Amino acid sequence: EENYGMMARWLSFCENRAKASRPQNENNPWKEYLMDQGFHFGEWCEPDVNNMLAMRKNAMEGVPEVATAYYFKSASLLSQIARILGKDEDAEKYAELADNIRKAWRFTCTQDGKIVSSRQCDYVRPIAFGLLTGDEAQNAADDLNRLVGQNGYHLNTGFLSTPDLCRVLADFGHADTAYKLLLQEDCPSWLYAVKKGATTIWETWDGVRPDGTVHDSLNHYSYGAISGWLFDGVCGIQYHDGQLAIAPKPHPSLGHAKAEWRAPIGTIQSGWQYEGNRLIFDIFTKTVIPYRDNISLFGSIIDSLCFFSGFGELLVQNIGSCLPEFVRRFFLHHIINNLMVLNGENFFVMISVIYQIQNYAGFGIQFLKHIIINTVILESCILDIRPALTEVIEFIADFTEAVFPGRDNLSLLGIIVADFGKKFAFFERICYNLNNAVM
Repeated sequence: EENYGMMARWLSFCENRAKASRPQNENNPWKEYLMDQGFHFGEWCEPDVNNMLAMRKNAMEGVPEVATAYYFKSASLLSQIARILGKDEDAEKYAELADNIRKAWRFTCTQDGKIVSSRQCDYVRPIAFGLLTGDEAQNAADDLNRLVGQNGYHLNTGFLSTPDLCRVLADFGHADTAYKLLLQEDCPSWLYAVKKGATTIWETWDGVRPDGTVHDSLNHYSYGAISGWLFDGVCGIQYHDGQLAIAPKPHPSLGHAKAEWRAPIGTIQSGWQYEGNRLIFDIFTKTVIPYRDNISLFGSIIDSLCFFSGFGELLVQNIGSCLPEFVRRFFLHHIINNLMVLNGENFFVMISVIYQIQNYAGFGIQFLKHIIINTVILESCILDIRPALTEVIEFIADFTEAVFPGRDNLSLLGIIVADFGKKFAFFERICYNLNNAVM
């Protein structure tokens, strides 16, 4: 709120600059929203691009693809900020501005929504910023994936779009390509510098050439922004709008990864490791997030697992070794022990988690069946959750006595489970095992 006026003035400056257009863009019906005036560095430091020639082109032609995309992002963000601050009129005004900027960008920078370019940055930026959505975004991501493959799984992005390159690929179904880029050792790549002995991030991808020639700055962090994807993609630590999700995207080519974020809300750790045909997750949070939000944590983990075709089946097939580890270390510890308030409401949390798992066809059903039916897991689970279940029953007893006088103390539990049981037959097994565990 303290800086809202400054942000509004900046956007007003952009609006005034966009009102003038270069001759080549006069035919754009939304030309007053196209940012093609003034000088900027553009993508900057792309491999195989002469920086001086690129800078001259930027000055002569304006490169509206870059500047207009950032103009759109600024307007979109300010609309969201205005909404949060309760400035609804401003929010609507800036949302309308962003929509017009999108139209201007789309007219000049695409062919009816399709990007035609040999440069990866021209695909990454509009996808990451939300200029393209739905099928158009997916098609652009697919084209980007092909471009990277045709380039021998090398990137050709510069300062501006490198941070989002792997994230865009992974989020749109091309994690294999994202990991190939991450682990590429030939120039241009992150590991090329590492193999050359770098202990800093270079300004250019080939700061030390194969012949040993050194040029440009060797301490210029821009390309190091890949670390953002290592945290929110590879290790899956994501915090947005007060909601924490853990949704890692592991890959056998990397083998293992672990990240820790000491955030304002507390400490969050997320890690994973392949051991043979097993994938073991190590998740820890010590936060001030309300306990009900733990549902989203568990759901995002399941979503991450289902990201890999066949991995759910792998968990089920290795029930005796892999799944008990997952159940004991994550489900019981994180979902039950980390709940801030241990009372009957936890039962509803657990039911919600179970219901969420079921939404993943096939994997959810098999996963839950094995948790409940498999005796090896059952022996582990019953001992750990007996105190929680006992308290649930006590809570239900007090609740039913107050709200439904004369009702059997377990009737409400039966009603809740029976309601789900109409849809999922295996809940009958849950009833049976819960009864044996508690009574």
